[in-house]
Amino acid sequence: MSTFTALNIIPDEDSDDEIDNTKEIQTEEALKLYQNAVKLHSQGPEYIKDASDAYTRLFNSDIFQYPESLPGYSRAEQYDHELSLHLNFDKVHADALLGSSLAARSGSDGLPSTLPQLLHLAYKNRGQLALDYLKRHFNEESATTVGEEAFPDLSSEIINSSTKNALMNFSEALARDETDGELWRRTSRIASSFGSKRIMRFCLEAVLDVEDEGLHGESSLVGLEEAFAGEQLTELLHALDDQISISRPPISTFTQKRLTQRMKRILDPFPYLPDISQKIDLRVPGWTLSVPSNEDLRLDVVPHSWAALGKSMLQYLDPQLQGSTQSSRGARVFIDLQGAEVEGNQPSASGNGQPVNGSSQRDNSASSSEAAVAGRKDSANTDVVNPENDADMQNDAMENSLQGAKDTADGEVGNETPKIVIDLPTRKRSPFSAGLQETADGSSRVRSKRIKARESIAEAEGDVKSASEIAKQCEERQQSFEEADEWMFHNVNNLLAQLGVEELGDPNRLRQIVLGPNDSQLEDLSEDSGHEIRDVAVRDMYAAVKFWNDDKGKTFLNGDGIDASASTVDESNAIRSRNAGITAFLEHSRQGGVTAVSKPTLSGDEGLARFAKQINKEQLSLRIVGMRWLESLLLPEIYGGMSSTSEAGSEDTQEPSYVRHTWPHPLKEAVVLILVCMDDLLYLRAQQHRFANEARWSEPAAVLTDVTYETDEAMTILAQTIFELHLDIYASITNPSSRVDTATRLAQRDRLERWATVVNDIMNLRNEDSSLPDKDSLTLRYLWASAIHASVSDNTPREHVILCMEDLQVILRAAGDPIIHLPNNAVMPDVSSAAAERETSKLTTMDFFLQIFQNEDDDPIAVIEILEPVLDPQAFQDDESEPRETSSQDVASTDVGRTTGTEQQNPESTSRAESSPNIPDMRKFLESGTASLRLFLWKKLRDAYESIEYPPKVMSCYLRSIEVVIAEFHSSRYLEIPSNRRQVILMKWLHVLDDLVSRALTVSLENPGAFDCVDREHLLTSLTANTTLFRLLHGFALFEDLVRAGQLQVDCVNHTSLGAFVHVAQKLREMQIRTWTLLYSILKEGIEQHMDITSSSTSDILIELLRSLHHAAGIRFICSASNKVFLKLMQSEILRLDDKEGWEPAFAQILFDLYGLRLGAGVYILEDHGCIPDPLDRRVAIRIMDFVLTIVRGVNVKDLPKTDYKATIDKMQHAIGAPKPMAPRSHNLRIFESFLKMSINPRDLFRCLRGQIQLSTIPVKGEIASIAEKGWYFLLGQMALTRFRSQKRVSSGSTDDLNIASTFFRRDLEFSVDRWETWYRQAQTYDSLLEEGVAWSAEKLNKDHQELFTLQRNAINCYTMAVSTAIRLADSTEGIASKMSDLYTNFGCRIYATSRPPFGLEPFRLDNSERFFSGIHGMYKKSAHAELSDYKAWSFATVLFKKAQSVKPDYWINYYMMGKCLWKMFQHVENVRDGPKVEAAQVIQAFEEAVRTVPERRSDKQDPILEPHYKLVSVVHKLVRNECLEPDEACKILQLTPYARHLSHAQGRDEWDAYVLNILKSLRVADKANWHHRMIARAAYIHYDGSSDETHASAARHELSQHIFTKTMAIQVWKPEYERAGRHFWYTSQYTSFFVRVLGRLNDRAGMEALMKRVRKRTSEFYSHTKIWGEVCLEYLKLLRRAGQIPEGHEDAVFKSISNDDFQARSMRLQSWCHLPSTSNSSLDILRDVIELKRLNNNLMKSTLLDDLTTDTYSLLYETVVPDLMEKTSGEQVEKKDEKRDMMNVNNLLMSTDGASEKLSIPPTHPDTTTSTGVKQRIKGVGRREIIRKAEAAVTKPASALAPSAKAPPRPIEPPTRPIAPATGQPAHKAESPSAKDDAGTGMDSSAPGSVHDSADDESDDSDTDEQPKMPTAKPMFPNLGRSSEPNDTAGVVHGQGQGNEDEKASAAVADS
Repeated sequence: MSTFTALNIIPDEDSDDEIDNTKEIQTEEALKLYQNAVKLHSQGPEYIKDASDAYTRLFNSDIFQYPESLPGYSRAEQYDHELSLHLNFDKVHADALLGSSLAARSGSDGLPSTLPQLLHLAYKNRGQLALDYLKRHFNEESATTVGEEAFPDLSSEIINSSTKNALMNFSEALARDETDGELWRRTSRIASSFGSKRIMRFCLEAVLDVEDEGLHGESSLVGLEEAFAGEQLTELLHALDDQISISRPPISTFTQKRLTQRMKRILDPFPYLPDISQKIDLRVPGWTLSVPSNEDLRLDVVPHSWAALGKSMLQYLDPQLQGSTQSSRGARVFIDLQGAEVEGNQPSASGNGQPVNGSSQRDNSASSSEAAVAGRKDSANTDVVNPENDADMQNDAMENSLQGAKDTADGEVGNETPKIVIDLPTRKRSPFSAGLQETADGSSRVRSKRIKARESIAEAEGDVKSASEIAKQCEERQQSFEEADEWMFHNVNNLLAQLGVEELGDPNRLRQIVLGPNDSQLEDLSEDSGHEIRDVAVRDMYAAVKFWNDDKGKTFLNGDGIDASASTVDESNAIRSRNAGITAFLEHSRQGGVTAVSKPTLSGDEGLARFAKQINKEQLSLRIVGMRWLESLLLPEIYGGMSSTSEAGSEDTQEPSYVRHTWPHPLKEAVVLILVCMDDLLYLRAQQHRFANEARWSEPAAVLTDVTYETDEAMTILAQTIFELHLDIYASITNPSSRVDTATRLAQRDRLERWATVVNDIMNLRNEDSSLPDKDSLTLRYLWASAIHASVSDNTPREHVILCMEDLQVILRAAGDPIIHLPNNAVMPDVSSAAAERETSKLTTMDFFLQIFQNEDDDPIAVIEILEPVLDPQAFQDDESEPRETSSQDVASTDVGRTTGTEQQNPESTSRAESSPNIPDMRKFLESGTASLRLFLWKKLRDAYESIEYPPKVMSCYLRSIEVVIAEFHSSRYLEIPSNRRQVILMKWLHVLDDLVSRALTVSLENPGAFDCVDREHLLTSLTANTTLFRLLHGFALFEDLVRAGQLQVDCVNHTSLGAFVHVAQKLREMQIRTWTLLYSILKEGIEQHMDITSSSTSDILIELLRSLHHAAGIRFICSASNKVFLKLMQSEILRLDDKEGWEPAFAQILFDLYGLRLGAGVYILEDHGCIPDPLDRRVAIRIMDFVLTIVRGVNVKDLPKTDYKATIDKMQHAIGAPKPMAPRSHNLRIFESFLKMSINPRDLFRCLRGQIQLSTIPVKGEIASIAEKGWYFLLGQMALTRFRSQKRVSSGSTDDLNIASTFFRRDLEFSVDRWETWYRQAQTYDSLLEEGVAWSAEKLNKDHQELFTLQRNAINCYTMAVSTAIRLADSTEGIASKMSDLYTNFGCRIYATSRPPFGLEPFRLDNSERFFSGIHGMYKKSAHAELSDYKAWSFATVLFKKAQSVKPDYWINYYMMGKCLWKMFQHVENVRDGPKVEAAQVIQAFEEAVRTVPERRSDKQDPILEPHYKLVSVVHKLVRNECLEPDEACKILQLTPYARHLSHAQGRDEWDAYVLNILKSLRVADKANWHHRMIARAAYIHYDGSSDETHASAARHELSQHIFTKTMAIQVWKPEYERAGRHFWYTSQYTSFFVRVLGRLNDRAGMEALMKRVRKRTSEFYSHTKIWGEVCLEYLKLLRRAGQIPEGHEDAVFKSISNDDFQARSMRLQSWCHLPSTSNSSLDILRDVIELKRLNNNLMKSTLLDDLTTDTYSLLYETVVPDLMEKTSGEQVEKKDEKRDMMNVNNLLMSTDGASEKLSIPPTHPDTTTSTGVKQRIKGVGRREIIRKAEAAVTKPASALAPSAKAPPRPIEPPTRPIAPATGQPAHKAESPSAKDDAGTGMDSSAPGSVHDSADDESDDSDTDEQPKMPTAKPMFPNLGRSSEPNDTAGVVHGQGQGNEDEKASAAVADS
């Protein structure tokens, strides 16, 4: 609110000047400093120092001292001490104090908006300046050196300080604006310069997450910078081995597209900085970049294992891995086993993810030692590798190792990059630890996605139930799983037993086998002799998922390189297939027939502590430590090797770790890398040893300079072992599937050749020593290695190698057939005669197999002819013994048409067959080996059959492949390896089986004859294999059951691999469902092939099996897995099978799972199986239509809309859609519409009763016709019709349901017109439309006649066709007969209703149905047939009701309606009767039967059915009145109704009316709801009886006024339940007409006026409203004439002799008199009422009668009033003349000069009608229009009269006292009759006033009330119509209307009750 300020007072200072603008000024000054610094920065390198000084001045400004300039976490740390100052306060006060302190310091009031941006840019540009400074030094040192290839020789201090300065400034800038994506990229690049991958990942993730889209959402990045950041993050995640992050978007999108190297160099923000992160592999444990000094090299071993030590040494042995220019070769090595810090629960094969600083490790020795123990245990469990069973894994490791070794050999020491060590804070602060709150708008730092995920998990786990409830729920769930398994196993076992296949077994026993042993016992399941062999894989399956890790997940998802079922469509797949096949062949040749011997796995730290202690004690160099490390692993303990835990002198002490242990995968990789890195030193030592041995034999022994061994045997063993390892390396990288480049292969070949030469010399010298045994194990190893070396050499003939192997067999057998196992060498895992024989077999068959795998252009027929005898000898023998129906040649010639298949036409296949080895040898070779080669051979055969498109054989190949894999689980190779390794192998084979089962299932489902080539033996073996797979996967199901039941927590799974486990679990569920589906397909084929094995129905057996499988899968919520393949199969099978029983519940459940259709609710139990419904398509909807209709027809159609079936039907109809237009349908539709428009022929009505009415239509064929034939459209129409008819309607509503029903019925008839029930329901639809049109309003009855007549005609025609078709085609079943009875009843009711008012035979008229005919006299026009008379209509309806009675003899409506028809026929006039005479007894008998069959009330609340009782009373009363029946006999007849039994009989006709009235009274008492009105009207008719006695009229008025007409004349006529629609409007009109006559007879003017007002207002409540209104007006006009005694034609008598001028003058005086408030005259009142009635009429009725009464009344008023007015006016004129004479006096003239003279009225004189010529002119008379106009003006007050006047009112004129002349010669004064007095005193019900004007006082002039006494004045009858603007008009009438409305509401409430 503004205040007043004096203008003459000047304030000293304005308040606005007190604002502190110091911060704004300081900010502006800082902005100037910033602009200066940026300007200097942009001028080039020579201004860097000036720019640095400018930035220093900028950061010394005041704005950087503001609390607001600090980031949030810094403010919280700075002001945390305020809490400690107030420790005495409670927590609330302390929190409040801290919040206020922070708010005070962090408030932004008064700060300029540019400050945050200025702070961000200042830090960002100062960081960039530090990097520009570093770039300047690089350019000065070496202008040509950029990128990562080389690094200028700069001091570490310059690099460290510059990068650290830039990093810290960038961090401060990002703390103020974290949405700067480019700055995040720069920070990541700086982190890569010193190898911090943790910072790199954080920054790169921030680049992709800068818009808070999340790393788990879909990427929408399109910029090059963002793409470059995504690719960098992808490479980093590969280095970190984070497979989960790699597999999820958006990282997965970056793996598909790569940027070019040139583009990467362009996008690199700092290309002059090194990228050390690319040279650090965090998967290598124990890596470090920190070298304390040249004098002391510390090796941190993380975790404690030999592999970790080897990796640590490799960081310095390999220059590229070392990352430092400082030489480490002369440094003393110190092995630290205590200082390493590791992360718990991580596999030993991966590192800790961060650089490890040596000083920090020593500071945390206690915690690191504890972590090392955890790492040691983890490595012992996860790094177990069996080279005999996983050679591919070793090959990949060797390839990677050799590729790195090649890079090492190619690099130069002089180009090594300097090591950068930057100490960075490792603590990561969260917003919660800093005391910051996250705002709602996200202005603070966004929380991590991981934190949000943890919070959501915590919230989900917050709701915990009680322990008892959880236990009970878990027990019930587990019980349901067990019951489902028992049912499923029982059905499967029965079928398997009948087919002679090994059963699944007992599910409880299988559960005990899997869950019986403890977790510790799961490691040795194979040794448990109490279990079968097939149970081992099941228990392995359970153990694998229970003890999950990433290795198992990767193996299952990726298949470990096995591609046994991939397609070979394109070239790349073909090459991959060839290489994989050759690899499998070579591996098979190495491992096929050997029984694997399990060697103990080398634990992580076995002997490591002693080794480290010895090394630290001797202080050796790094290369010497590497030599010692190799000696420990490759030499026996007695020669300096690794110490053993066995006793001294045992066999283990004689063998090195290389022989007695199985090395972990990382250790094998480290050994290979160190061998390659130290190859020069090792080879030098071997050469020195060879020279020494040669010199010893020729000269004195030479002494080695550096290293000496106790004996020559140690060096010999070491050289032989190194030779074997190099041989293993070379064999692995020359594998056909290897991807190693040629240079690496050549380098390794050179090493191998060198070592082969030196070992050859050493072994030759050793063999010359006679003290050694002749053929010891070392010699045998050398011979074997030499033979393998010859086989891998390129120039060695194969025959030579074969001879070598044969010689080895001889030597080994001569030596006692020893077996030497080398578990860590993949190329020679064992040395034995069996292995030599296997190698010989491999070399013999190699050409054959190589030719198969390498040649992809072979003729498929030739491949089939060669491979099928080898792989499937049984089928080949069958082909030879008896010809097959479809051989491969036939298939090729008929299906494909490629070649004829004969050997003469295929020379290539002939030569191949001739060159192939012996088939038995190949079979023996395959049977003795592994499964990989056989899988690829089966694949080759399957591809050949696929190429010729022969699905049966393709299916056979898939089944055989599954058998091969399943047999592998029962082989010794699988059973004899450790449990943890078995689990990994199990995952590998499950990957293969998943693909095989999926493809086999696809073939079986898509090809009906897929099992045509599967004979009995093949079928049984396939069943056995699939049953085993069924049991195997059930182990996983048991694991999930425990998890679902709550008995096993998901915490058992390692959380680091939880994401992968979820993916694998889903794939296992899908695989389980596919296996079940395939097993069912095979079982079905077995049953069909052997129908004699079971006595039960095949359909019942299969359905029972499907139900059990579905139930077991459903309760586990897995039945929808694999794209719902099982559900779809089960659906198709149930629809396919015939003669099935008990299939409905299963099929209902299937439809619910597939499409969400709820069928059988209340009949079948539908369980929720967690399936997402699929959209229902048209094909499926048509297939399941029969089942749906079967279920729906069992439900009452009235209940269908209330059930779930309605949604199902709507969904199906939406899927089916509208039928397409067809010519036959269009033709049939035209026929149908033409038939409906036809007039009603009486002959056709009677012909339809004989079934002779038909329509000629065209048949419609196709799928849509089958839909109609099933009754689908009829069902939809019936549902819509029933839905409308079942609704309780209280007002008019929409008829959409009826239109829909009519549409579907018409569509059903378009396909066939022979469906009688469709015709019947279509007729009912038209009936419902008709009833809806006339039930709530009479407007259509009064106006839209044609629409109602059309509906009636359509309904009658449809009924006609329905009856005719039903008689001709309907069945005679009970249900059909009942429907036909209803048809007859409805048809009869329609005929009768059409013949009676308010329709009155209109639909039967033939107005427009004339046609042209040709006769004798030519063409003439005539109606085609005669009209249906009312008598014929009633007669036809009687026939229909009789037919309905024959089926339903107890249905009272049939008798009731037949009685009404007979009664009308009885009453018909004789001369127009069209049939036999009806007797009264027939009528009475019909109504008696109706009374007898009417149902009794079930409760008191139910309304009784009174129609037959009343109709019997009414008909009997009319018969008595017509003297057709005597009263005594009539009383006996009426004793049938209970409402007359308690009454005494009438004694004669005089007492008859009273007797009937008492019966009617009883009926009215029974009608408590007051629905029925016929009894009331009948009683009134009896009272009135046409008598002229007013007493009878009063009695009739009393009866009607009790219920039908209220005091306000509200008419209460309701429609009872069984009354025809629209009939009550007709009754209302009849009652009103009758009541008007009664009121007229009683001269009840007030009641008549109220009734007129009601009738005129409610036009929609009366049938023939215009006619009723005319009757009311006529009777009211008669009443007014009688009341005013106005003679007729009085106009002529009064105005005939009066001239127009006299009339005009006198009418004005009469008008003035009428407008006086004090005027009161009865004729004037009558005139007013007539004028108001005329206005109310508004031309609805012709105004002739109204004008007659108006002119007669005005004439009477003129005649009586005008003479008195003229006489009084004449006297006044005489007085005025005397006064004028006095006024001529002088005194009066002087005194009246100022006054006004009063005008005198001159009496009118008749004008002189004679002219100057003496001719008399004609006098103008008074016209009728002028009289009416004057009458209206007399009763209408002018507008000026309604306003209050200031003048005094004129003196009232006395009314005339002359008697009124009688109109018809009656005396002027007639005494009022006593009856009239009674009527005036009592009125209606003795309470109505004599006139509505008695209480109306609104016409009085309020301005006269103060000076004039109130005079009685009459008011118009309808004042509201005359002056609707006056608020108080007709207050009494309005009150009466309100009372009438209340009466109506009360009556409606009673009716509803």
